Amino acid sequence: MFGVVSAQGVARILQAPRTADMAGKQGSAFALSPDAALVRFGLAYGEKEPVVFDLAAASLTDSPSLPPKFLPPKVDGLPVTDWSDNYAPKFKGAKLAFDPYEWSMVMANRPDASGFALGTNFWVRAYDAKGEERWKQAGPGFAWGVDFSADGAILAVAYGDGTIRWLRWSDGAELLALFVEPQSRKYVAWTPSGYYMASAGGEDLIGWHVNRGWTQEADFFPASQFRAQYNRPDIVRLVLQTRDEAEAVRRANAANDRAIPARPIGAALPPVVSITSPQNGSHFSSELLEIGYALRSPSGLPVDKLDVLADGEPVTSTGFEKTTGPEAKGRVVATLPRKDTTVSLIAHSGDLTSAPVSVKLEYYGPSPAELLKPKLYALLVGVTHYANPDYNDIVYSAHDAEEFAAALMAQKGGLYADVQVRVVDDPGRSDTDPTRANVENGLYWLQQAAKNRDLAVVFLAGHGFLDAKQNFWFLTREADISKLRTTAISTDDLHDLIASIPGKKVLFIDACHSGAATVGYRATVGGTTFDMGKVVNDFSSVGSGVVVYAASTGTEWAQEKFDWGEHGAFTKALIEAIGNGKASIDPSHRITTDMLDLYVEERVKELTGGQQHPVMNKPDVIPDFPIAMAKP
Repeated sequence: MFGVVSAQGVARILQAPRTADMAGKQGSAFALSPDAALVRFGLAYGEKEPVVFDLAAASLTDSPSLPPKFLPPKVDGLPVTDWSDNYAPKFKGAKLAFDPYEWSMVMANRPDASGFALGTNFWVRAYDAKGEERWKQAGPGFAWGVDFSADGAILAVAYGDGTIRWLRWSDGAELLALFVEPQSRKYVAWTPSGYYMASAGGEDLIGWHVNRGWTQEADFFPASQFRAQYNRPDIVRLVLQTRDEAEAVRRANAANDRAIPARPIGAALPPVVSITSPQNGSHFSSELLEIGYALRSPSGLPVDKLDVLADGEPVTSTGFEKTTGPEAKGRVVATLPRKDTTVSLIAHSGDLTSAPVSVKLEYYGPSPAELLKPKLYALLVGVTHYANPDYNDIVYSAHDAEEFAAALMAQKGGLYADVQVRVVDDPGRSDTDPTRANVENGLYWLQQAAKNRDLAVVFLAGHGFLDAKQNFWFLTREADISKLRTTAISTDDLHDLIASIPGKKVLFIDACHSGAATVGYRATVGGTTFDMGKVVNDFSSVGSGVVVYAASTGTEWAQEKFDWGEHGAFTKALIEAIGNGKASIDPSHRITTDMLDLYVEERVKELTGGQQHPVMNKPDVIPDFPIAMAKP
């Protein structure tokens, strides 16, 4: 951590640790499944706060006890002594060659006793069964834990920077890395080239650092800015199987019909934008505010668009001029809401998008008539009677949509002057049949009805499908996976339609049910199922202004039961949270996006016995805001 110490000796922490404490990762505090695709470790010292990361399932779960078949480091069977916290480890009584001031902290033998590894403060060192050094590999910190896969081909290392890294035994090359933020439990796993999988909201835990010489501040580009090329859970899942990143890429691209490799990051760097005025914490008193900006294009491409957002929502602005050189300065005039506001800028060079830059401003002006109560508009889609009878293993999606609609209707007169809902779940009526056309018409209705001060809610319950190119589709009633473009709605189309709705936007996705649609994907493509973390991250990109809730995380199935009032666990929790007001923990009875997330997450885990974990993600530029009101 770091902070400030006053002249009186009083310390004020500015940033506490955001990394797992990898010290003490010995024994059951650091253990692998036989294939090394699951790892158990403590988020705190030693075995405290133990979790299991499952690469195949894309999940992070609590693990109070060591799961069956997990292999803690083996430390007997070879004549290695004095290896624990010692400057002079020995093999058959002879000191091993170490660097000055290097000390050994942890050891693991290969399961067949054909070699061993030492983790030190400088290196990970690999030795054969005769004590001869095979290789040494520097890491990003002290090596606090080491362990082998059952066949000894993979060595996992727990490093002091909070990462776990999987190394190839043959030469020490890194295959995979994992980072978990203990406070939020967000995670990201990535290969050396930067292909990654991430939990909802976890992708920007990593990024690319690009130097600009000794006299200029370096650039940092979050991973989400390269999502289209590098968000590849399919590659990440394969890399431990192939033990070669290039082969994992080849196999994943062959399965997904991708012939073009990802462009190197340096070939097309996104623009960089900064706000030169006003300063953070400044006051404003008019709805029109002049914002000074500076632009830089590391790629040399012109910056052709500049978005201005207020609390994560796009607002009207004038005065931007397309750049012609690598650097430019200018000013825009934006129309802001008359309240304390976080203003953000996002620059675009074609399809390259900058990271957002923000300042918080305080409103010091009269309360205008425009601040009347907002309205709530909601589109709720529940698909149960698919044209393909094989997909009709979902029973309660339509009932979920109707009951959640009723809970939202009850919000009229609280936070909202009016509530209007449109339910699309009845195949018996032409206008409410949950077809692709009717769902799109409902989204067009939201675009036209909602205004900047309103809240738009979209609820999607039914089957989801991941095609061979890793694209997510929401299956509408007429779904035919051989004709997805005309019988389903893609992530890109949903994103574009929802992002263009004015005002605040909240998307609820309950589309990760088990069934024929997803089983068909596994059979034809050889995958598991779609990774809901990737889907949530795709929907909640910075410029969209969309807060996303999903029924499950990773590759879990969303569950439904008759005993839950003929509901899915996710919707039952939503109805309790909003309809019954159980999510409110505020004396004002308001229910914010974070309160809703907290209640739904805990309630779904309770209902499903920990088998289902809903997730929420919102762009950093969107603050927590009230979404509903509990009746006192």
